[in-house]
Amino acid sequence: MPASDLAQTEARRHAEAGQRIRLPVRAVVKNVLPSLEALDVQMALDPGISRVRVRHPYMGANSWIRVMPEAGTEIFTQQRGDEVMNEIFGYYSTSGALDVASYQQEQLLYRDIISGEMELMSNGRAYIYLGESGDLETRGGTIRHELLQSKLELRSIAPTYVRKLHTSPPYTLANEERFGVVKRPDPVFRNTFQQYVTLPNTDFAVEHSRWLNTKAGLPIIELQEGDVYDEFSSPVLQSSTNRSLRYQKKVYHKTVGELTHQIDEDLNILLANTSTATETKVDLGKKNVLRITAKDVKATFLKTGSYNYATSLTTTSPTTKFNASSLFTVEGPKAHLKAPLVHCGTSPSIPLALATQTVTTFNILIGAIQGLSSALSGAFAPPNPVGVAAQAANAAASSALATVQQIPSKQVIASG
Repeated sequence: MPASDLAQTEARRHAEAGQRIRLPVRAVVKNVLPSLEALDVQMALDPGISRVRVRHPYMGANSWIRVMPEAGTEIFTQQRGDEVMNEIFGYYSTSGALDVASYQQEQLLYRDIISGEMELMSNGRAYIYLGESGDLETRGGTIRHELLQSKLELRSIAPTYVRKLHTSPPYTLANEERFGVVKRPDPVFRNTFQQYVTLPNTDFAVEHSRWLNTKAGLPIIELQEGDVYDEFSSPVLQSSTNRSLRYQKKVYHKTVGELTHQIDEDLNILLANTSTATETKVDLGKKNVLRITAKDVKATFLKTGSYNYATSLTTTSPTTKFNASSLFTVEGPKAHLKAPLVHCGTSPSIPLALATQTVTTFNILIGAIQGLSSALSGAFAPPNPVGVAAQAANAAASSALATVQQIPSKQVIASG
């Protein structure tokens, strides 16, 4: 071969070798150095370990999109033109089609994305999907939060939902809302950990609860629905029945006491006010009908009571007892006591006379006395003692006849 041809061949070899140096070279990440923002990689054409700087998707002066590759990631490196060093050119994976197939079989979260869609996921399964239809899906492992434009729906899935104000401490229940499985501060590490609460049958307790407090931490309102547990993971019992609660609401007085409403697992209800409140008013409206049905009704009032009915009041009971320690008074334009037998007095045993029959009897007797006295006074004229007595008896009978009509009461009327 002529010398000129050899020279051209050698020059071509050197040119191709230079081009190969400038072409991307495949490598695999062996070790991650987070504090150095660097990677130890195994180069395809180099048996040793090389160190390269991490290439993030974007790095600005005050903003960035950063991704730290994990060990085993396949990358492409290329030598820079302004420095004699390799840098990451891009990332590559040969398992994409297999991963999509695994997603379709519900085995892997690597969906087939179409033009314009985006997907991000960390190795801990923190995941974001930006869909073509405007859907946004975020996950933290098994916890999901989705903004679904395609369904006009916002959906969240989690064992427990917690909303906290900036004044909510980690070691107690204050200024926060909880929905789902019950969790309470750990008894040993109250500031850092929480523990799940289980029922006696080993099921998880569930709740929908909220607590509001003042800036100083004093309670304002507490509302717990479901399985009611305090901040020490102990069940709260109904104050009267001592049964487990299904509902409890407490409204706290500004200084001392609270209004408590409790419903236990058997739906027994308790409403108690331990504050210095002076009024509880219920206004049902002028057209509302209140109907109450119960086995027993018991009411205790420490001072006075008043019932006002514009039209009428009817009380129906097999036995009705009014027990007044000092005085029992009935007032009204008309009072009607309707019963087959009426007792008056402490130990009633003497029947009362009926006024109408009494007046009739007296009229008969007084008329007979008058007739007898008139006959005697005519037969025995005074000064005969019999005639004098007869005249006196006749006068007394006339006086009695005048007053006997006052026996019937004009205010109290009874049936015979």
